Amino acid sequence: MTTDPKPKEDTLDHRREEVVEALPLSIVRARERVMGSFRSVLTKYDLTEPQWRVIWTVCSLGEVEMSELSRVTALLFPSLSRIVADLEKRGYVNRQSDPRDMRRMLVSLSDRGLALHDWVTPECRAVYRSIKKALGTEKLIQLQNLLVELDEKLSGIELDLPAPGVLPAELKPASPVKARGRPRKGG
Repeated sequence: MTTDPKPKEDTLDHRREEVVEALPLSIVRARERVMGSFRSVLTKYDLTEPQWRVIWTVCSLGEVEMSELSRVTALLFPSLSRIVADLEKRGYVNRQSDPRDMRRMLVSLSDRGLALHDWVTPECRAVYRSIKKALGTEKLIQLQNLLVELDEKLSGIELDLPAPGVLPAELKPASPVKARGRPRKGG
């Protein structure tokens, strides 16, 4: 008499464990935990995380072209354009056309933006030190190296996905899907 292989455990706890261990969710949960600490600092200064990313990056790189700023900050170009426009209105950044190529836009910190950076940075560094203390220097370095490696390796990955199919009628949305993004002109 042969016995069936042990059935896969299908308890609520096991399913929760599988969800919690899922890589994308783990990354999102860790990001939210880390950013929550920084968010408490940034909201005191009426800054969003993406705005701070722009200020921090421009301070680090100096004058930077918008497409490079988009790449380094991991912000989509339309979002970055709105963020930079808002920071410019608030007097934190300057924008100007690249004299060598008028199609390119250069961003730099204003004196006010540099002063804001210098004012907020000590608190952000204190948050970073707390994270470093909680995780340990060695593990934090290892985590950063693994994240860089993951980013680099996934940038060239070729996905072997099956051809798209048509959803069966019973899986189609019960109500119309809400349109995402801004409405298109003329439509």
